[in-house]
Amino acid sequence: VEASEEGVRVGGKVLEGSVVWDPKDLELNFTIEDEKATLPVAYHGQVPDSFQQGKDVIIEGTFADGLFTASHIMPTCPSKYE
Repeated sequence: VEASEEGVRVGGKVLEGSVVWDPKDLELNFTIEDEKATLPVAYHGQVPDSFQQGKDVIIEGTFADGLFTASHIMPTCPSKYE
């Protein structure tokens, strides 16, 4: 992922043990991973009920200085046919 002021969409699996949630300040920090890399993510706001460690997620936001700042978190639902 390159530095971008425009919105970027990336996907990956939420790394087990990486989630830090502060419900008082609505601050969520976590790391996503794929076969090639890991990416630290910061998010502020309500967390979707289906957001879980070890599950796939798609995030939208901006990337700068090695940190992805998410504006949207979209947990992906597994196919009912799997």
